[in-house]
Amino acid sequence: MDIFQGLNYDNITEDFNDLFINSCGLISNIDVNTGVRRENGREDYQLLCIKKGPFYTEINNKETVFGDDTIIIFHPGDKQIYHCNAFEGASYFWIHFGGKKAESVLKRCGLFDKKQFSVIIKERYITIIEKCVFEIVNKSPAWEVKLTSLFLELISSIAKSLTEEESKKEEYKKILPAIKEIEQNTDKTISILEYAKMCNMSNSHFMRKFKEVTGQTVMSYKNEILMKKAAYMLENTNLSVIEIAQNLGMDDSLYFSKKFKLFFDVSPTKYRKKFF
Repeated sequence: MDIFQGLNYDNITEDFNDLFINSCGLISNIDVNTGVRRENGREDYQLLCIKKGPFYTEINNKETVFGDDTIIIFHPGDKQIYHCNAFEGASYFWIHFGGKKAESVLKRCGLFDKKQFSVIIKERYITIIEKCVFEIVNKSPAWEVKLTSLFLELISSIAKSLTEEESKKEEYKKILPAIKEIEQNTDKTISILEYAKMCNMSNSHFMRKFKEVTGQTVMSYKNEILMKKAAYMLENTNLSVIEIAQNLGMDDSLYFSKKFKLFFDVSPTKYRKKFF
């Protein structure tokens, strides 16, 4: 098991009581059962970032399993019971922090009331934690200032990522009627204008919004759904290529085969042979 950490409990000076870091570190390659059991929590905050799950923690007296890209924030006094099992591949990092300004920093970042949430754990967050550990261990000139600065960079970056991801979810909801129609009725021929009306948007606004959210045009997105459904039927049914094409709203099986080969770089017949 790889543990890379720095402990700062004996080095907090009066000047830094407004915001200070108690400890931080990373754990990966877990080869033994490991965990924490603090029934009464701690006096400081803990930001715990799960890069890769499974990660087991107790919430409201019930064990909850968290997967990749999850953040948990423990407040002072919060029960802290969590563990990882050996050889399940979990990895995470943490940072304990406190001080008179800790609450206001979390509130300014919109994280004070968020105890658990999903956000992509970026590699640069890990780099920041590694730098924090370095400053605690090596105590380079002005290390306490650097440490506080690194923490603020980390917490503000997480807050920004969360805001961006929540904004994307809201934008996704706006085009969700069209998404559902595309995914559920691939055999129907529906114009982009009709999709736009489903979302209460103009034609041009809908096309622009759809591309922003999905990264694809409507037709490209629909084609991907069609081809994935075709692949599923080739893998899991005995339907002929002609029957699959008809189920997907294509009367011309040759046209279907051509589209399938362009998408998967192999013909439907050869694709099926991999599974039968």
